[in-house]
Amino acid sequence: MNSYHRKLAVLIGLSSSCLLVHKFIPQYLKMSTLTTQQDDLDQFCKIYLRRDQTGRDIGSHRDPKVAIYAPSWVKDGLQTLAGQLSGKRFKVLEAYSSSPLEEFTLTSTLTLTELQKISRNEASNVDGVINIGHYSDGGIDDLELLLAMKDLVRQSIIVSRTEATHFGGYPNRSSRKELNPTSPVYIVDLAALQFQQYYNTGRLVLINEVDPIPPSRGLLDDLIFERVVGEKKKTFQEAKNSPDAKIRFVSVRGFGRSKCLFDVHAYHKFVAWDVVLVGLAVTHSTVKSGHGDKVNFKFLKYGTGFFAGHFGNIVNSHILTGVVLGLEMLFEKHGDTVSQVINHIELPFYQSEVGGVERLEKIREKYHVTYSFGMDDALKPTQPGLVTASTNCGDSMAVFGNEMGFSSVDAAIAENLEGKGATLCPILNPEMQNVFLDLDEEPIADNADLINLADTNPNEKEQSEAMDVSSSDNKMSPHL
Repeated sequence: MNSYHRKLAVLIGLSSSCLLVHKFIPQYLKMSTLTTQQDDLDQFCKIYLRRDQTGRDIGSHRDPKVAIYAPSWVKDGLQTLAGQLSGKRFKVLEAYSSSPLEEFTLTSTLTLTELQKISRNEASNVDGVINIGHYSDGGIDDLELLLAMKDLVRQSIIVSRTEATHFGGYPNRSSRKELNPTSPVYIVDLAALQFQQYYNTGRLVLINEVDPIPPSRGLLDDLIFERVVGEKKKTFQEAKNSPDAKIRFVSVRGFGRSKCLFDVHAYHKFVAWDVVLVGLAVTHSTVKSGHGDKVNFKFLKYGTGFFAGHFGNIVNSHILTGVVLGLEMLFEKHGDTVSQVINHIELPFYQSEVGGVERLEKIREKYHVTYSFGMDDALKPTQPGLVTASTNCGDSMAVFGNEMGFSSVDAAIAENLEGKGATLCPILNPEMQNVFLDLDEEPIADNADLINLADTNPNEKEQSEAMDVSSSDNKMSPHL
């Protein structure tokens, strides 16, 4: 019995009601039963292609103009992970296959491409459960390390200029329409904070009075929180005693029985820096493409559906604040550059609020960038003369397109592209570039976001009507 099996045995003995026992361990045991009979995969971690992809696709979608973008501080996280992962071996397989397609060994230097490969290594994932069986055979059995990999990859995005063949199809397949001729589009593969499981990335903005068992802390929690939010994460008692406690730290039903606070300021900052990163990356990508495109910047309402778990009410109440804060930061810091490319901002499916409109008006007046709210599909051309540049609703555990089909926004977008978004998969597109951007992390105003655009404290009735955390996840439910 290795150290990881001993940890599992301890966990099972601790509590039969523990979420990790119910969700994390069965997935591992199922995988270990499968893989212990596969001697050729021993001592290798596994990376599975998306379910519709095959070995013939590897290297057949080369496009050096596709790039992975990350803030410059992510280099520190990569260095830390490299120290833990050096020497670990990985094999690439087709979904449901035990025949390796290729293999590689990590060195003392970890790239963004490698981080994407090893972190988003599942054929599909719609419930937030980390499949540790993909890692344990290769000797990665540290929960802190696994969480850090998922956390850090979420801080990066992939941008590709491709062609849309259709738009629509989600949530109603009958809404799908063909584009004839096809329409150029920039796709930004971006994952939101995830709250489906207690150890998902959303935990970074949650503060528990009592730590869950087993602890859900990642190796890079402090680095990520401090670089994104600009301060150390508060303890439960520090948050309760904070001068801005009533508007910043909202009491919510967490996971388990411990009291839990949702740090709305931290959530705003995670969303805001996503907006800044996406805006700069799209601007860089358009220049690199050589087409001279002017774009309609669509920032989708991400992470507010199934991805939000039972925190749907509070993230829906606060996401627009984060997006508008991010647009202010983007244009105040980089307006002269990005306004040359971003000519219009479109916010599909957001609820327009007076405070948000007033702040967007200031951007329009100063930088001559128009904006609109609407209900149009991500890939539907809505601004004549402008090329659509849209985010998706990605996942930190599976590549762009995830489960495919039309059961989610991410899947439907991939289905509606030429090549089904294959150029955004680093295994299929080995010429993908790595680009680090200086986002200028200085805040524009301390806690300016706490003058919220919506209700900063969703009432108890809304919270009580949320999904029961003890209910089992529907793996095929639509999610954002």
